[in-house]
Amino acid sequence: MLSDMRFAWRALFRRPGVPLVIAGLFALSVGLASGMWAVIHAVLLRPLPYRDGHQLVVILETHKERGAMAVTRANFFDWASRTTTMQDATGLGGLEASVSGRGAPVQVIGTKVTERFTDLMGVRPMLGRGLHAEDFRGDGRLVVIGHGLWTRQFDRDPNAIGARLTIDGQPYTVAGVMPADFRMIGNPELWVPWIMSAEERNNRRFHELGALARLRPGRTVADAQQELTALYAQLRAEHPDTTAGWSATVQTLRDLMLGDTRQALLVLALVIAVLLIVASINVAGLLRAWLPTRRQEFIIRMAIGASTPRVVRQLLLETLTWAIA
Repeated sequence: MLSDMRFAWRALFRRPGVPLVIAGLFALSVGLASGMWAVIHAVLLRPLPYRDGHQLVVILETHKERGAMAVTRANFFDWASRTTTMQDATGLGGLEASVSGRGAPVQVIGTKVTERFTDLMGVRPMLGRGLHAEDFRGDGRLVVIGHGLWTRQFDRDPNAIGARLTIDGQPYTVAGVMPADFRMIGNPELWVPWIMSAEERNNRRFHELGALARLRPGRTVADAQQELTALYAQLRAEHPDTTAGWSATVQTLRDLMLGDTRQALLVLALVIAVLLIVASINVAGLLRAWLPTRRQEFIIRMAIGASTPRVVRQLLLETLTWAIA
């Protein structure tokens, strides 16, 4: 077999045209297929990087004329306290702030979160701790930062826990650092407690709160949707001046993140599969057209004692060598 492989390499350099075309077809088709598999695995197949990520759902308020929007604060707290199909519901608010620690000030995207955020995501900080319930009862001057911000502002110092971080001119204490692979929509790099006054918690007019929740074990998206539809019927009756015409929709976090890309990825995967088939047919056609040019070689080899299986093995090893190349 080693002799056959040496012969295959000599044949490759002696007649490089067809072998190089075959190697190129293999490289193109296998490269595209493996690249596509990496994308499909990352987007469609790999679990979300959160504890039981398939149970995470997003709730949006919907109106037949205004479409889907974020949730009002008062509506969120009302249904979150009444739901039996979901748990650890948390509210998220956008935050763009100037941040400085030991490094130069930078503009950072962050997130304001309500109490159940740490329990909901189920991801432990790599350093320190997450935000606990008691952190929402004081002035809320604790912050959990992302790995990138920790690197830029504290040069990956493990003693950064308890250090001061200035956010929009206000001093905060670093409570924890999230792992490098922790990601959320919008790529925020810090999370601070969302401290609301009673007036802010009772606001039903401004749709500014992103709502995440976790389905209870054994519950489905359909169960949560049915319950929220009933809860919003109650809210419309209780607050007709602000909630009339509004309902809610539930979808998994994965579906929200994928959006309309799932069908496009599946179509692209089908195209790649067809490409692999076409490449294989082309390789077979090239070999079939090329073999007659080696008839004289095969006749001589068989005349000096080579069997048919021996010649076939030689051809298979040649093709394998070219594919490896």
